[in-house]
This record gives sequence, C-alpha cells and structure tokens, in this order.
Amino acid sequence: MSDHELKGFPPAASEAAEEKGDWASLVERMVEIEKRLNILEDKMASTGGTVPLTPEPAGPGTSFDLERRIASPFLNYLGLLALLVGLGLLIGSWMEARPWAAIVLACLSAIALAVLGQWIKGRASENFSLTLEGTALGLVYVACYLSYVWGGIVVSLTAGALVMLLAMKRALQRNSQLVATFALLAALMGTLLLRSVRSGESLLFGYLAAVNAAALWSGRQKGWIGLRFLALLGSHVVAWFWYWSHPTAQPLLASVFPVFTFVLFAGIVPCSPLSVAEAALGVVNSVCFLAASLSLLHGYRPELVAWTPLILAGVHGVWGLYWRTSRSFAHFSELHWWLAGVLFAVGLTFPLPLVAVAIGWTAQGFFLGWIGTRRKRIVLRSAANLLGLAAAVATLLVLRPFQQDLPQSLPLLAAAAFCASILFQHRWLQQYHIQMGNWEWAAHWLLVVLATLLPMWAVSREIPLRGETMFPSLAAPLVTSVLWASYSVALCLVGWFWFSAFLRWMGVALLVMTTLKVFLVDPVALSGFSRILSFLLLSLFLLLLSYLLQSRRR
Repeated sequence: MSDHELKGFPPAASEAAEEKGDWASLVERMVEIEKRLNILEDKMASTGGTVPLTPEPAGPGTSFDLERRIASPFLNYLGLLALLVGLGLLIGSWMEARPWAAIVLACLSAIALAVLGQWIKGRASENFSLTLEGTALGLVYVACYLSYVWGGIVVSLTAGALVMLLAMKRALQRNSQLVATFALLAALMGTLLLRSVRSGESLLFGYLAAVNAAALWSGRQKGWIGLRFLALLGSHVVAWFWYWSHPTAQPLLASVFPVFTFVLFAGIVPCSPLSVAEAALGVVNSVCFLAASLSLLHGYRPELVAWTPLILAGVHGVWGLYWRTSRSFAHFSELHWWLAGVLFAVGLTFPLPLVAVAIGWTAQGFFLGWIGTRRKRIVLRSAANLLGLAAAVATLLVLRPFQQDLPQSLPLLAAAAFCASILFQHRWLQQYHIQMGNWEWAAHWLLVVLATLLPMWAVSREIPLRGETMFPSLAAPLVTSVLWASYSVALCLVGWFWFSAFLRWMGVALLVMTTLKVFLVDPVALSGFSRILSFLLLSLFLLLLSYLLQSRRR
C-alpha cells in the first residue's frame, strides 16, 4: 500500500500506471509459458513419448498403479518360491543316479537367473532384478553343497562359504535385503528338499553354520530383522527335518547346532535396548531351541523329556544373571528372565503333580508381585495376577473331595500358601500406594475374594477326612459351623488391625452365611444337644464380634 493510501488519499496517477504495467507483463509471461508447454507436448506426442503434461481426469487405468506396487511383487516372490521348490525336487531326484547332472542343472539355473536379472534390470522393477540375483547366488551355493561328491567336505564347505560371503557382500553393496533374503532362502530350500542326499551330519551342520554366520552378520550390519528371522527359523526347520529323516544321527553332533544357534542370538543383536522385533526374534529362537531339545531327548533320553522346559528355564535364568553384569548387554537379562519365568510356569505342569504345580505358581506369583510392586511395573504385577488366577484354579482342583490320593497336608499347604501370597500382595499395594487400572483392579480383587473364600473350602474338605479322628464326639456339621464362624471372626480381626474395610466386610458376610447354615441346615442335619450347641456357639460368636465393633473405634 502506498503512502497516499496510508494517509487516506487515493493513489497517485503515476503509481496506478506502474501497477497496470506490472499486471500486463505478468499476463504476457503466462501466455508465453503456456505456448511453450503446448509446443513441448506436441513434440513428445510426435516422438511416441509419455502422455501430455496437462492433468487428465482419473480413468480406469489408475488402478494399474496399485497392481504394479502390490500384486507384482507378490507374484514375483511367489513365482521364485515355486521355482526353487521345483528345482530342488528335480535336483534331488537326479542326485542319486546322476550327481553330475544335478550339479550342472543347479549351475545352469543360477547362470540363467543371473542373466535374466541383468537383462530385466532396466526394463522392469529394480526389486525384480535383485530377487533374481539373490536366487542365482543361492543356487550357486546349492551347487557347492552338492559338489562334495567330487571334492569332499572341506572343499564343498569352503566354496559354499565364499559364495555366501559374496552374496552378503552384494546385498550390502546394493543396500538391499532382497538379495540376501533370496540367497538364503535358496540355500535353505536346497538342504530342505534334497533329503535323498546322504552327505553326513558334519556337512549339514557346517553348511547351516556358514549360512547363519553370513546372514546374521549382514543382518546386524544393516539392521535387517527379516533376514535374521529367516536365518534362525529356517535353520531350525532344516535341522528338525534332518533329525526326522535321519533317526540314526549322532546325538552329540546333532545337539551342536541347536546350542550354537541359541547362543548365537546374543551376538547378532546390537548393543542397544531391544526392539519389539528383536525380542520376538529371541522368543522364536528359544521356542525353536525347546522344540529341538524335546526332539533330541525324545529319541535318546525319553525320561528327561518332561523336565526339558524346567531345564531350559534354568538356562535362561543363568543367562539373565550373566548378562546383568555386562553394561553392553544388560538389556538381554530382562528378556532371559521373562523367558525363564514363562518356561518355569509351563514346565511345572509336565513332571510334577497338581498340588506341586499350585504351590509353584503361587510362589512365582508372590515373587513377581513383590518385584512389580516395589519397582512399580504393571507388567510384572499383571503376570503375578495371571499366575495367581492359575494357582487358584489349581488349588481348587486339589481341594476336590474325591482327590484323596495325595498326602492330607499338601492341599492345606497349597491353600495356605495361596491365601498368604494374595494377602501380602494386597498389603504391598496399599503400602506403596499403587494406582491400578480397571483390569488390574478387577483381577486383584477377584484374587482377594478367592483368597478369603478358599480357607472355608479347605475346611469343608478336611472335616470329613479328619473329623472322626480329631472330633470323635462331635457331629461333622457342628464342627463345620464352628470352624466357619471362627474363621469369619478371625477375618474381621485381621481387617480391624490392618485397617482393611474389605476384610472386615468379608468376615461379616461369611458370618452371615454361617448363620444361614445354622438356621437352615443344622436343624435338619443335627439332633439333640448338637443342635442346641450349634445355636449357642453361633450366638457367642455374633455377640463377641458385635462387642468388638462397638467398643473399639478406628
């Protein structure tokens, strides 16, 4: 805005003429640019180039872009996988009668795919070319694997290791995980499908070790989590397939590879906090190691199969303690402890009776609840709640009336341990002022209710078993009423001194339930003086509790 306009006067004539000149020059430039664009479009159309640069409304060809980006790679990967399976089956069928033909076929297939990848490089998607190159390198590795029939194991493994290093080098140069992945996939597919090859366990495990070392090293260099998943999981699958198809394999040599792969996990993850994918990689590795251990022990030491999860839990616990002292790998310790806890909880169900399982789950939940409360970790407290619910179900099953094949003290011990564990956890939550969410609150109070009701269930079970020896002159319903009333009053007193309104109200509710039993059940089940004594004792407990509630104010 000019000075004239700022002062409230109309613009001067010279300024108005200057603005009109600027607009005219701008319009002339726009017209000139439009003419040049039209000339450029005419030239491109005459030479068979791309479509005109002016925007056009979206037509039916727009969906082709989605097909090119999604459907084309999917068909590419699926087609190469089918090609690898077919070549593997064909090479395996030729290996017994004509090994030279099988090796030549693998080499020629690799050359053909490499040439096709170079030819298609400038004509289609670059990813298509990279997958073909990786598959070709994997087939060369398979040819090296089969060349043991001519050069022996040492030459075969040396040539294979060089080829795999070349494949990983090409992947790093291209900065493409596809090259490394398809090279590894072709290498693993060769071992999996060539089941008729009797090359010996040493060649197989040397081959898998070389594949793992190269793939996991390159995966760590570039952070390729998919390649590491494929290396570990695929190698476990190949090893398991070898165990299944070669039952006479040497147990010492067969156990080397699962241990090697399990220990190798710590060396392939960067020295930084674990991501979700890397933690999942550790879980998959542990599950595969457990499966391999079960398979080996089932074939050689069947009596130890049931103890395998507990043994592996101990191994994870030792690893957790070991990595805790290292600054670089301290984040591994928590993962190992979580795996140890899960394996311990699951492993208890195999070799031990149900009452021992209930006590073990109670102890584990007690420990996790203590740690989670002190460190204010909701994950640990949630795990403690899950273990508490499982322990409650197991304890209820142990306390069934027809479960009489166990020592009489063990079910009572399981119930007492569960109740003490839950009450202590409840006390800790109040002491440390833990703020619970809705789900944690519901699970915790469900456990507290079960902990208060479980002793009455245990008492009801024990009276028919021990009533005749401990109370020979009293009827069983009378003893049940007395014990229920005593427990209700004791619960009120504990809630009184712990400042817990919940325990006090639970005691009152259980005493009301005992009162209903005395008024409705005992007159029918008892007779004579026992019926009178039942009412007198109930009145004594009710009056005592009423006096305590009125005389002391909290």
